[in-house]
Amino acid sequence: MDINLQKWQLKISLIEIDQLKPHEKIIERQVDEIASEILRENNVRDPMIVDDKDYVILDGMHRYNSLKKLGCTLAPCCLVNYDLPQIKVGSWYRFLNIPNIEPIVKKILGNLDLNYEKSAGIENPDLEHAIVITDGAVFKQKDQTDAVNKAKQAVKIEKSFIEQGYEVVYEPENTFQERLRTGLSNVVIPVPIFDKAEIRKIAASKHMLPHKVTRHFIPSRPLRLNIPLPLLHARVEDIRDANKELDLILSKRRMNRKPSGSIIDMRRYQEELLIFEA
Repeated sequence: MDINLQKWQLKISLIEIDQLKPHEKIIERQVDEIASEILRENNVRDPMIVDDKDYVILDGMHRYNSLKKLGCTLAPCCLVNYDLPQIKVGSWYRFLNIPNIEPIVKKILGNLDLNYEKSAGIENPDLEHAIVITDGAVFKQKDQTDAVNKAKQAVKIEKSFIEQGYEVVYEPENTFQERLRTGLSNVVIPVPIFDKAEIRKIAASKHMLPHKVTRHFIPSRPLRLNIPLPLLHARVEDIRDANKELDLILSKRRMNRKPSGSIIDMRRYQEELLIFEA
């Protein structure tokens, strides 16, 4: 099904699951939970967001792995032109709120054997080299490291905090100044932003980024498609007929557009939502 909007278009389609290319690792527990939910509801609620050129999965890594776990041959996808400037890439920063910050940060960085230095510059920190930002200092990596290794390093630091019993919150990279200013958080673990060419290269290499590194913004996101699970077990040879059935199912639904900032299933979305209703 083609959806033509004011300044861009997208396509809802069933794609052979073996053609899809994830670029981030997953958490197995979440895969199991989603697979159980799909089996219980006997449908897949939301499509993955996928690059229509190379079939790189931009959003939906856990759904992809859940469908593979369930033996599906096809996957519901929202195909987008990844090269459009309206589609932007950000990252997920890790935020914490902990007492007695500095000694704990120094201990964790020391335990990880990271070569770092402490500096001021909280208002405009050197994000390229910052490994931890607090509400009073910036801890910077002395050694140069590429973006992939820095992302892996950020996740190691995150895990060390979790092992110490601290809770980590994921928020977009552009919220860190506000969260520090308002006291919502007093520790930030920055994660690098990858460009689209790098993400395609990573997906093609199969050497995936850690979990929840990239954040993709698309102008409009379709939700609540509720694609019947049996349709996703169709033979690959029958994919054309399966897509005709998909088009028929969606043609009977009403598409309700909701503005950016809407909350669905306790999640706030930054993009416009296209809700398919019976």
